[in-house]
Formats: sequence, structure tokens, C-alpha cells
Amino acid sequence: DIFIKDNIETSVSLVLIEEDGNRSFVGNINGSVRLLDIDDIHIDEDCKVVGLASMFISQNLTNDKLELFFKSLKDKNITTYIDFSNPKNNETINDLTFLKYIDYLFINRHEASLICRNNNLLECEKILYSCGSKNVVIKCDKDGYLYKSNLNKPIGNHWIDSTGAWDSFVAGFVFWI
Repeated sequence: DIFIKDNIETSVSLVLIEEDGNRSFVGNINGSVRLLDIDDIHIDEDCKVVGLASMFISQNLTNDKLELFFKSLKDKNITTYIDFSNPKNNETINDLTFLKYIDYLFINRHEASLICRNNNLLECEKILYSCGSKNVVIKCDKDGYLYKSNLNKPIGNHWIDSTGAWDSFVAGFVFWI
């Protein structure tokens, strides 16, 4: 579906990638992604998978709204995944009770350290997994990723997304599941 809301500008983001693989973003601070709300998300009846990226871009996506949203998806047996961004309001793992409804959680090492308030990635992996997500993937730049799962699906640790943003990796992973 396509819908138009008055007084909201279309979002466009540019990803700038440095030679060392680090990235930064240029985007519209008044764009639609920053104003997204749960009511803006429409799920078709035959939907099998729902994913949200850049979890902390919109100030409107509060934990309470996300918990109700993802619980309703779980009640319909829809597979869910999220891909984090840096927390904008100092959120910690204790603020994110909606994670118990997430099937696949994707987060980079920096975001994991911020959310968990811990610089040890193996500890972050345990903390994130203990929140209830069935699968936790910590993206580790050129070093690959850490993956903890309650599934018995074998998976290698050799996938690298050369763009530095890991969007291709997440797309391939979700397609693989």
C-alpha cells in the first residue's frame, strides 16, 4: 500500500563509507522515517515476515507500542526481525521488553555495547539472547558476526557485507531463514 500524509517529507539517507569500512549517514531530520508510528505500518493478511530496521530513528516507536505491535504479530505466527540503530534516548536493554517477541535480532557491535552497557561482545550476546529473542546476530564489521540461536540450523561465520552497512547481509540472512 502507498499512503500520503500531509506535512511529512520523504526520507532519503546517504551512507558514507570510509576506506576503513566505518560509515556515517546524512539524512533528513524531518523525514518520514523519523516520524514513523505504529499506525503507519500496515500488515497484509497473508504476511509471513515483518522486519523493522533502524529501530531508534523514530521517536514515536516507544517500547510500549512496539511490544503491542510485535505481540500481535506473534499471535498471528508472523516471523519478526529487527535491525537496530544507535539508541537516541539512552535506551538500555532493560527498556526493551518487546525483544521477547522478536525472532531475529540484528545489531552491530557498537550498538550492542551501548544497549547492554558492556564492551564484551560475548557478554552482550548472552544479555541480548536472555531477553527472549530466539536468534541474536551481532554484526562485527570485517570480523564477520556472532550468532546465538535456539534453532539447530547450521550457519557459517564467513559472510561479509563489503558496503559496511550490513543491509545486504541482513537481506540475505532473512531470505535464508
